[in-house]
Amino acid sequence: MSATDLLDTTQAGSQVIRGGGTRIVGYVVNVAIAVGSSALLLRYLGVADTGRYTTVVALTSIVTGITDAGLATIGIREYSHRVGDDRDRMMRALLGLRVTIATVGLAGAVAFALVAGYDREMLAGTALAGVSVVILAVQTTWAVPLVATLRLGRQTALETLRWGLTGVGIAMLVVLGAGLVAMLALAVPVTIVTLLATIPLIRGEVPMRLSFDATAWRSLARIAGPYAAAAVAYFAYAYIAMVLFQLIGSAEETGIYGAAFRIFITVTLLPALFMQVALPVLTRAARDDHDRFAYASGKLLDVTLIAGGIAIVATVAGAPLAIHLIAGPDFDASIPVLRIQGAAFGMSFLAAYGSFVLLAQHRDTSLVWGSVAALLTTSVLTLVLGGSIGAQGTALANLAGETVLAAVYGAALVRAGRSPRPAGRTAPAVVVGAGLALGAAFASGLPSLFAAALGCAVYSALLVAAGAVPAELRVEVGRLLSRRRAR
Repeated sequence: MSATDLLDTTQAGSQVIRGGGTRIVGYVVNVAIAVGSSALLLRYLGVADTGRYTTVVALTSIVTGITDAGLATIGIREYSHRVGDDRDRMMRALLGLRVTIATVGLAGAVAFALVAGYDREMLAGTALAGVSVVILAVQTTWAVPLVATLRLGRQTALETLRWGLTGVGIAMLVVLGAGLVAMLALAVPVTIVTLLATIPLIRGEVPMRLSFDATAWRSLARIAGPYAAAAVAYFAYAYIAMVLFQLIGSAEETGIYGAAFRIFITVTLLPALFMQVALPVLTRAARDDHDRFAYASGKLLDVTLIAGGIAIVATVAGAPLAIHLIAGPDFDASIPVLRIQGAAFGMSFLAAYGSFVLLAQHRDTSLVWGSVAALLTTSVLTLVLGGSIGAQGTALANLAGETVLAAVYGAALVRAGRSPRPAGRTAPAVVVGAGLALGAAFASGLPSLFAAALGCAVYSALLVAAGAVPAELRVEVGRLLSRRRAR
């Protein structure tokens, strides 16, 4: 059975669960690498330079999101049901379009840095980090078949390679006493190595030549246009608070917010990674089998609610540990900032769920409205609350933006009349369980590591007792445990 045929079988669901588990494990490893490297980096840079570093990273991340414009995700969707020459033409056009847009984005980032008055180090770092954006556009386009055909172990290995190289590189630069420019330029060799590692994994499955065919670009633009607009607005929204706050806040406040923001933006990648695993199956089901789509999306919503709840518990209870590990005692003021953002993580899971379910149904216009609403909400509240309250006010702007995004996507699903519904016990169990778990964590008086562990244990136990964990998830976990015992 081919990987693409797998999408039409009942085995696809199990593969999504296992693949999602692989992506989560890989992501946990990557986060552990990021924690170690960030602990070195932030202590090495200090509060003021952390603000400068994080500002440039936020700017180039916006460029990455804008130049990707959701095209990698669109590529996964289109690869899932195109075949032969039609698929190859689409992939060549996609590669050419992404490289062109990334190059324009690099020029735009440098221009913004000049207009914003960045100093020489920040300006040079922006230019060098921007080069990695172009290279990354090529690598992620070539890697599309790995996700589209559910070969998620290989995709996870590539991601871990990139994170691992970044961690090792930061450690080496700290030992060498490198400056801000070298830290920001590190992304260039890291993305080059990751690109080279991708080639043998996809050779013969995706064309490596670029196409600058205007007709093919127009065809792709018609397909991807609305989602691309939504993706651009979303990525701008995700990082706009950091960029705006750097313009209105003090260097110290920017550094305080930057330390919490680095954790926030890292964790908010998790729900999108998991939802991307399910996209090929959701796309095929939405096209061919509406009953299967309703079942799959409903079960996925159950998992999303459960994961969002545990993310809130772990982050709010474990905020002191996270800040002390990553930034050190000089950043104690970042703890309440991260706790506010921890509440936003639950909304991040719901927003990611809504975006991928809408995408699978080709309802891209709703994605545009949600992203624009979140961008406007976050921008306005950052200027208002960030200017008056400081770092905590900007964190509240993040929370409001995530809430608006999830609400707009949820309303779009309800308006369609076929909104997926979780099992009746899941949502109440998540709300009650998260509340009781946080209460137990804070009442325990334990250090944050043990308080967070206690909170997660209480939350998990309550969900199991309430019967809120989907049977499919329990079965797959049971199979995995049985295989390990058999070994």
